[in-house]
Amino acid sequence: MNAPDSEHGLDRWARMAAALLVFGGLLFAMATTAPSPAGAQALVPLEHVREVAEQVRGSARCGECHENAYAVWKQTAHAEGFEKLHKKKRAAQITKKLGLRLVKRNSPCLACHFTPKIRGDNVSAASGTSCESCHGAGVPWVDLHNDYGDASWDTESAEHRQARIAQARQLGMRRPSDLYPVVANCYQCHLVPNQELVEKGGHTTGTAGFEFVEYSQDKGIRHNFLAAELRGQGVRNAKRPPETRRLMYVVGQAVGLEYSLRGAAVATSSGDYLESMAERIDEFRANLEEIQAAVPLPEVAAILSATSGVEASAGGDAALTKAADAVRVQAQALVTNQKGADLAALDDLTGGEDEELVADPASPGATVDASLAGAASSPAAPAPGAAAAGGVPATGKFKQRIRPQPSRKTVKANSCTKSCHEDAVSWMKKHPHGKSHKPFVKGRGNNVNIATLYGIRPGDLAKGTSVCADCHATVQTGKARSAVRHGVTCQGCHGAAGDYLKKHRDGGLAVAASLGMRDLSKPDVLAKTCTGCHYITDERLLSAGHTSGEGFDYAGNLADIQHWDGGLPPSSGFAAELSRRGPVPEVKKGKLPDGVAVAAGPARSAGASSASGGGAASAADAGAGDADVADEADEEEELEEEWESELGLPRRPDVGPESPAEDSLQAVMDRIEEIHRRLPQ
Repeated sequence: MNAPDSEHGLDRWARMAAALLVFGGLLFAMATTAPSPAGAQALVPLEHVREVAEQVRGSARCGECHENAYAVWKQTAHAEGFEKLHKKKRAAQITKKLGLRLVKRNSPCLACHFTPKIRGDNVSAASGTSCESCHGAGVPWVDLHNDYGDASWDTESAEHRQARIAQARQLGMRRPSDLYPVVANCYQCHLVPNQELVEKGGHTTGTAGFEFVEYSQDKGIRHNFLAAELRGQGVRNAKRPPETRRLMYVVGQAVGLEYSLRGAAVATSSGDYLESMAERIDEFRANLEEIQAAVPLPEVAAILSATSGVEASAGGDAALTKAADAVRVQAQALVTNQKGADLAALDDLTGGEDEELVADPASPGATVDASLAGAASSPAAPAPGAAAAGGVPATGKFKQRIRPQPSRKTVKANSCTKSCHEDAVSWMKKHPHGKSHKPFVKGRGNNVNIATLYGIRPGDLAKGTSVCADCHATVQTGKARSAVRHGVTCQGCHGAAGDYLKKHRDGGLAVAASLGMRDLSKPDVLAKTCTGCHYITDERLLSAGHTSGEGFDYAGNLADIQHWDGGLPPSSGFAAELSRRGPVPEVKKGKLPDGVAVAAGPARSAGASSASGGGAASAADAGAGDADVADEADEEEELEEEWESELGLPRRPDVGPESPAEDSLQAVMDRIEEIHRRLPQ
């Protein structure tokens, strides 16, 4: 190549490079400063981005010092969401329903699924949910939080350390030891307090069964390396000690209640979103009641008092927000006032495997609790197994299960989220199967009578260790000693999902069946599953007054419970299974001692077409008239609850015979006014 050609060639490449630079600049300008065309995705309001995007430093900066924690984070779903979330079919469906084009730019998704960053006039995803998503945007404090002055971490003066930590907090750092803000930060996302996102977009109402201790310590999220690193003890991802976990659990339940209340407060109409928040409010309150029963705490007592009677209803934002604010004050007080060393009685509630269920307790009989509603027992009431004052003891062996114990783990009852089985989950919540635990939680008369005669202590009626829970509830592995929270849900029929829950999504039924999922399309499997609860042959249950379910219409009830596409499964296996099980045994009927029986309450027969997921307790031996009254009362109550739910009415006032007359009258007047206000005009 001669000189002129060479100069010409260089000049040509220079002009091309300049043109590319100009073109690129034009494209950048169009993307960042030009007016958005009609229909383009609007800039997400910055208040919907939880961290100040301009102050995000980036997770790589954190990784320069916290190498081991950074390596753990890279393997989590928090980090992987950056590459995977926007590619998921579900994400595409949600963004389309919301009228959005992109997941990772100018999108509400940035609030929880990503760490935001300002790029021009856009808010974009810098990474998945990262260090700064949990510990706060780092630009203001990252260079300060490990500045020990002229000393090192182990020689820093107490005054300097105190000032350093206080300043870092003031600048927005959420330290791991700052329990309340860290827990609150988690629940802000894991409860999804956004009605439009849920009901219009089809997003789930949050992480199913999210519990702070479990998810932060036992789900691959834990990255507690710092103490060992500073002390030269090598790489050790330390578990929090039991004392710390106990306090984390209590604060987590309080904060969960707070953010469930806040989520309900933003609801503008009734529907799945509000229903989900209401369920969470009830669940967190029930957990706090268990905590209070185990270890009375003034802060928990104040929380329960502040939220008593507060109902999740559309338009109830003022009362719900007031209750949430009260819970926040007490949750923060828990962190300040309580010490985990004093909470050892909570170890049964904070996780772990259940003790082996006993086949025959040392004392199956129990003294009747006179505090039960309607009980007329004397303080010295005899054990129900004793034939005293007209009582006839129930016969047969005391059990805690009438079906084989699952060999696999039963996970949280709401793990089959709406993102996969939306219609089925909605059906289940409304069907008697899904409500079958409520008579035991509420302690309705006939259920109490049968359970008491069977030998179940009144305080254990609603617990997962009760034989009643075997068919009337979903008992999570590790939580059997707690009160049940759900009726017969997915796992009651499809099998304990601990091994197959995630894998069946991709591997299908064949893979799931090998991991414990029941193939209910097979007649024999279907028959064993249904008759396990709807055909009662346990002698002690029958002797205590439970119905047998003999004559139950299996074929007819399959149509009643259909919540799947396609036809009904064959019912040909039921006759063979009933024959294999044999006839209902003849037993001597037991009877509670005179004056001990609780007033007959509503309960359904196992043979009824709307049986509550199992052989429901019957009032057969309390007299046919009482049973009819109980069924009518139950039907009336269900209709009232359904009607009140449709109107979005709050819970009925808690007034009774002992309430002052003026309180009762005022409650009635308020109720009438509320009904009138909500009726269509």
